[in-house]
Amino acid sequence: PLAPGSSFAQCSGLLFGSPYLAAALYGIPQLFLHVPAIAIGRTISFVIGATTLVILWKLAKQYGVSSLSSSGGVLLLASTLSFFMASHSARSDLFVGLTVLVIVGYLPIVAEKRNAVLMLGMVLPIGLLINGHVLILSFLAVGYLAVSQLSVWELIKATGIAICGFGMFFIAQVLMLGSSNIAGPFS
Repeated sequence: PLAPGSSFAQCSGLLFGSPYLAAALYGIPQLFLHVPAIAIGRTISFVIGATTLVILWKLAKQYGVSSLSSSGGVLLLASTLSFFMASHSARSDLFVGLTVLVIVGYLPIVAEKRNAVLMLGMVLPIGLLINGHVLILSFLAVGYLAVSQLSVWELIKATGIAICGFGMFFIAQVLMLGSSNIAGPFS
């Protein structure tokens, strides 16, 4: 909504104002479904919550955890009040958590099997499309994998890919919003 004079009327910058994937995930269904926005948001959050539980169970199995322990861990998470509240709200907090879970859980497995240079280079810019927190939280995991699995030349290529990805987002922000401020009005 337009809010002249408030902080919402200003661009919050590339770093803190670019959760485009989360916005699309919650916003696009509202174009096609004529139900209250809160009902759509809660349904999407519930589906993300269920997906988080399934992915957590699959990750545990992938890492060799027994079925009993995997199921116990998933049930323990599902039984917490904070998970219940997050999976029944219309906020993207669970989407951020799911993204971090996937990055930290699956990236080491996939990076060993496929083109690690391209993948590790694109994770950080793509994380920025979800939330600035995903970028910050996944930086350590991606950095560790890059340093431990890539040669110096591959590390330079992955860094170049990441810089190009951030550059494309910066150019898109300038073209769409007319702002070149990466941190927003609060910096």
